[in-house]
Amino acid sequence: MNLHNFVELCMCPAPLGNEHTAKQLIRSMLPNGLEISEDVAGSAIVRKPGEKPGLTFFASLSQPVVLVTGKKSDGAWELQPLGTGKTLEPMNGWKVMDSGGAQAKLEVKDGALRLTEDRGVQIGSLLTRQPDWTQDVLSVSCAGIEDRVGCWLLTELLREMPDVKAEITCIFLAQEQHCTKVAELAMNETDAAVAIRLASAKVNDINLTGAPVNAGGGPVLKLRERYVSTDGRLMDLERMACREAGVPFQYEVLELDVTGLCTAQYGHCGVVVGGIDVPAEEGRILLTDLRNTRALVMQLAANADQIQQALCSLPAVQHLAQTTKEER
Repeated sequence: MNLHNFVELCMCPAPLGNEHTAKQLIRSMLPNGLEISEDVAGSAIVRKPGEKPGLTFFASLSQPVVLVTGKKSDGAWELQPLGTGKTLEPMNGWKVMDSGGAQAKLEVKDGALRLTEDRGVQIGSLLTRQPDWTQDVLSVSCAGIEDRVGCWLLTELLREMPDVKAEITCIFLAQEQHCTKVAELAMNETDAAVAIRLASAKVNDINLTGAPVNAGGGPVLKLRERYVSTDGRLMDLERMACREAGVPFQYEVLELDVTGLCTAQYGHCGVVVGGIDVPAEEGRILLTDLRNTRALVMQLAANADQIQQALCSLPAVQHLAQTTKEER
């Protein structure tokens, strides 16, 4: 488990729409022999060639940003948050910075976002959350770690890719927090039978099931299956992989959300869409949860051939396989 790479990913900014530096860092972490390309949105697509339709893992690369657009008559900065979610309150107290050395603190007051303690800020500054990595024997912590853990899991997989026949693709999604169709664009490049999102889940978040996410409980398995394949087969395969890897897990069955729907219904995309989340609490992740989620991702990749065979009877997968064969 390469925590040094995790530190580097957390410390490297990837502001929404300007992820170039982060993509260069990721390239430097990867071994030779992989196919690396980018789609029109700037997502990095890394592929181990093999039989199609294959298996795709994907994670969001971009960090939420605050763009400084001007100044108000009272001297306060005009701010435009991008990719930060529907409410501003979670951003209260964030320390932010940009690549030019600007620093500030965010304050949410009366429903409005403002900067305090700002230094070096100017119009056009693209502010991301300032990282503050710490580590002890039980956990790792960093502001914004929830946005980086999925990408780290992808790099771990790409560095130890299993020897399987199926094609395995890893996608580092750029600008997804600004446009949900970015996932659709990237998935159109993969011809994957299965797509699995790697991300994080808030501890004690009851989501749709009423069952809270527990720290130390292992990865959270989320089912986002396409409407043609709601028989739960992917969830069964993920639970089997957990048992094979000796990984504890917690799971919930989710309805398709907007992002999942876009990912699932367009072009040559993942026919079955699932999610694996690392439990995270206020920027802190237990090392046991990190190891267990990594072990599950590795086991699923090692089982790629079996997963491909188990799902190939689904009509939509058969259609995708036939379409891929005809286009060769």
